[in-house]
Amino acid sequence: MLRAIENSRPDELSKLFEEYQDAVEGDGAIESPTAFVNRPVNGALIHAEIIDALEGKKNRKPLSPAAFLLLCYILGFLTGTMTLISQWKDFKEGLCELNDLTLQSESTAEAQRWVRSSMCHMPKSAKARVRLVARDNVNLRYSPSMKAEVIMPLKQYAVLEVVDSTDKTWLEVIYKHEDIEIQGWVSRSMVKTVQ
Repeated sequence: MLRAIENSRPDELSKLFEEYQDAVEGDGAIESPTAFVNRPVNGALIHAEIIDALEGKKNRKPLSPAAFLLLCYILGFLTGTMTLISQWKDFKEGLCELNDLTLQSESTAEAQRWVRSSMCHMPKSAKARVRLVARDNVNLRYSPSMKAEVIMPLKQYAVLEVVDSTDKTWLEVIYKHEDIEIQGWVSRSMVKTVQ
């Protein structure tokens, strides 16, 4: 189904919505989606119905309420996902610029001021993924263990992007060094959150 959505043009999708609306408002042969919500459906038939509609099959009926709702849900999900993905690049670029600025900081307070002023427009969820290295020579490691090989030592106030925070003592992070993104692990006790 996703392949059929990917291959369809926006005007084709718009036509499907108009066709459905005309069928609901027209002769009443199709119920509105709200009247349909609690009824059981056959997933395979709905799947085939949506694919046929997206591929423009001839002699087909307008989408059923179940197919219409599913298509709306999928398109809404894809739109939200694509919006987040498009913003991710901006977040990462901003983080890299921020990293360059904070490496020149003389103190934690100065580094945090730079971070705050540069991140004021970011959502709280994005800020929660940023950490500052608490002191010089904090080891970025290949895995979450003190015995793991060291990738490189990090400077104090270096900015890290948190990738995974499920471990209680370690954070999986990305550090940008000379335009190269390096992914590794740091001890939670060696980083500070941005306030």
